Parts: sequence; structure tokens; C-alpha cells
Amino acid sequence: DYIGRLCKLRMGASKSKFGQAEVDIDGDVLLIEVKTESDDTPLVRGETARIIGKTEDQRYFLVQREVVPQ
Repeated sequence: DYIGRLCKLRMGASKSKFGQAEVDIDGDVLLIEVKTESDDTPLVRGETARIIGKTEDQRYFLVQREVVPQ
């Protein structure tokens, strides 16, 4: 299951525009389509996000920005 995992944006995403992200599953890097819950919090390429659910139509994973300590 992808929910709760971290991913890295390869293509920016918002609520109204899907993007793509890489997620590492047991050493395999998979590309998934993602959206955010709000257009107020768009994500850009290179950002790290946490997968928090799926859209109502189940077509996209919902992600939110993850603050990664440097």
C-alpha cells in the first residue's frame, strides 16, 4: 500500500492539475500520478511529499508537502 509513504515529485501537482511522483517500494522506484487536496498548496518538481489517500474517483493519489530536515 502506498498510503503513508514518501514520494518525490517529478512533475508539479495541484488539486486541479495532476502531476507525477516517484515512490520507492522495497527498492523498486515506481511512478504514480498525484494531486494535492487544495490549489492553495501546489507542489513543484523536486519536492518531497507524503501520500495521504486517493481522489474520490480513485484515479490519483493525494499528497501533501513533507518538510524534510536538512
